[in-house]
Order: sequence, then C-alpha cells, then structure tokens
Amino acid sequence: MSLKLSEREPQQEERIQEARPLIDWHRLFKFCLTPVRKIADIQTPKPIEQAILSVPKPVRVVLFRPILVVAVIFHYWILTLPSPSDPPSEPDMTEEVEEEIQEEEVRITKLQTTQTEPPPQATPPPATPPSNPQPSNRATLPSLEPTPTATPTPTEAPTSSDEPTPTPTPTSTPNPKSEATPEPTPSPSPTPDPGQGTTLEDPFNDFPFPPNAATGSLGLLSAESDAEARNIPSDIDGVYGFYTSVLPERNISIGEPVKNEQNFRIYPLTPQVEGIEPQFLHLVFHQNKTVIFRATQAVTELAALQDAESISVEERQFEQAINAAGNDLTLSQFRGVELAQGATQFCCNPNRYRPKGITVAMFQTTLDDLKATVTSRLQEQSFSIRPTSYQGVEAFEVQLSSFTGYVIFAPAYQQPGRSGPPPYAMFTSTTPP
Repeated sequence: MSLKLSEREPQQEERIQEARPLIDWHRLFKFCLTPVRKIADIQTPKPIEQAILSVPKPVRVVLFRPILVVAVIFHYWILTLPSPSDPPSEPDMTEEVEEEIQEEEVRITKLQTTQTEPPPQATPPPATPPSNPQPSNRATLPSLEPTPTATPTPTEAPTSSDEPTPTPTPTSTPNPKSEATPEPTPSPSPTPDPGQGTTLEDPFNDFPFPPNAATGSLGLLSAESDAEARNIPSDIDGVYGFYTSVLPERNISIGEPVKNEQNFRIYPLTPQVEGIEPQFLHLVFHQNKTVIFRATQAVTELAALQDAESISVEERQFEQAINAAGNDLTLSQFRGVELAQGATQFCCNPNRYRPKGITVAMFQTTLDDLKATVTSRLQEQSFSIRPTSYQGVEAFEVQLSSFTGYVIFAPAYQQPGRSGPPPYAMFTSTTPP
C-alpha cells in the first residue's frame, strides 16, 4: 500500500501543477494589498482613521495606487494618438480648389460685364464719325480709332452691369465709341510717324508776334530776310512784356539779355524740347517802332544786321529734318572729335558749319545708312536733294522754294585696329562751298 501511495503522490503533484494557472492571481492581489494592510496596521489617531475608513473601498484602492491612475492616463493618451496607417484627410484641399474655382467664375463674370458695357451706346454715335475727323490732323486720324477703346469703357460700368449676357455685341461698338470721345486724343499722339511728330513738337513753329505787328524790318535786314521780320509801334519794354507772358506757354524760356542797350536788345530763347536748338530774339527800336526778328546766332552789331539772315520757314524745316535723322540713327554728340585729314576745317568755324552728330561704332552705322536716313527725312518735308561735293567731302545740296542748304558728311578719325565701319560726322550749312 505504501508503494502505491508513494507512486500516486508524484502523479497528484503533476496534476496539481498542470491545474495551476500561469499567473497566481490570488498571490498577485495579495501582494498589491500589502501596502494597504501596512497602512491599516499603523496606529493613527482616530479622526484620521475614521476619515480613511469613511472613504469607500474602491476609492481607497485608487487613492493608494497612484501607479494605476498613471497607467490609465497613459493608456488613454496612447489610444488618442493618430494612427500612422490612417490616410491623410483632404477636405481642406478640396475647399481651396472650390474657392479658387469660385474666384475664377467671379473674374470671368466681371470681364463679361466690361465687354457688354458699350451696347446701349452703339446706336447714337454712327452719325458722329464724319464730323470728328475734319478738325483733326492727318497724322492723328489712323491712331485715334484703335487706341482709346479700352479707356472709356470702365467709366460707365455701373450703368450696364444689369446686362451681363449679350457678349457677342461688343465687337461692333468700339469704333463709334472711340470716335465719339475726344478725351483720349493726348495718349495716341506719339503714334504718328517720326517725321511729322518732330514738326508738331517744335515750339518755334508759328512763332507768335504782338497784335497789329506789320511785316518788314524797316530796312535793317537784307531783302531775303526782310519778310521774316516784324515791326510794331511800341517800345522794347512793351514787346518784351508780351513775350514773357506768351513764350512760357509754348515751352520756351527767355533768358537774360546777351546785349542790353536802350535801343537794341538780344534775348536767348531756349526750347524745353530735346533736339531743338536755341535761337536769339532781336529787338531793335528803329523809326519809333520796334523791329522783331530771330536768328540762330546773336548779331550784336547793328552794322552787321544787313549781313545777318533771319530764320525762314524752309530753314527751320531743314534743321528739324536733320535733327530727326540724327535721332533715328542715335548719333553721338559732336564734341570737337578729331576729323580725318581733309575735313578738319568743319570743326573750326561753328558759325558756318553746325555739327549734328557723329556715328557710333557700336551701332555699325555706315555712310550709306546715314545718307538713306537723311534722304528719307528731307523727302518727308518735300525737299529736293542732289548729291554733291563740299570742300572735298561728300554732301547733299538741299533746296525748297528759295532756300538752299547743305548736308556735309565729314569722315572722322578712326583708331587703328578698331573694327566696324568708319565713323562720319554730319554738319549742316547754308553757305555755298
């Protein structure tokens, strides 16, 4: 029997071990409660003991197990974190795209409203086109029609905002709209061709004279220049007061007199326009009248007035055409640069030869280019041109009515080893060779 019992005991122990769970919850719970038991064994004053015992048992377990509270909070925080496997939300992008689409729709509707503004005004202007072109210049007519179409439309936008649908109609309306409004005329002024634009900008065109001024110089000037002078029964101070009030309006400033005598004064006239040379206003008190004339140089001696030549209309047009040609080719200002051999005489007499510029090597301007541009500008002013030779260099003889002028192409000095076409200096003169 003893042998049988001894054989059964190991078997029972194996069964007990197999029946035991992996975690002994009873021992674990007992271990967790040991701090509570130790606290309970502490002899505390009765008020504190009563206060602790008055708290429910679950609450006491929570209070005396701070690690449990921390664990709960930590797990809650872990569970609230976003999972990396979640797809990124894109509601914001769709909202932004919708907002952009709405903005584009708003912009499109605005453009449609601006295009539909002219239709209500399309009916009355057809009767006006023939009347507007008559007072305007020939050069400005073609430029007025295309340019002002965009400027008048924004002014009347509120009136036509109720009709956003009729989009095909604006194509026929811009032409009468541009012809009916004269306000945009200053903006297209630069569009005419350069030859006519330079003449319109010259402040010396139609030079003013005092009222009741008669033609003639009372014998002071030569017969060729007598028609360009005026005389008036007034003293010099009265004539000077007239010009001080009139010339600033024409962008001409009158300076201090270079000659200031009781019966003879000379005032420099400086235009505030680039490319226009200054002139000199001569006022001579003669035979109880004031003689008025202009010249490119100041004639300071009365005895030399007979030899002085007043500026004629043809000479003024001649100088303007040459200045325009120099601007077209971007000529450099002539500053006494050394000229080639055989042409040095042109830089020593500024009263006879007026420098107009010198070609720049950077622009590769040849002599043929210079001649072609000068010819084009002179022909625009109806000048007749004849190639000639002026003191051994190439030149043009220019004529219009009784005026004769010369355009001189003087070869300039070119540095050795410098590439490009040879430079040329351009001069004008009214004196025969």
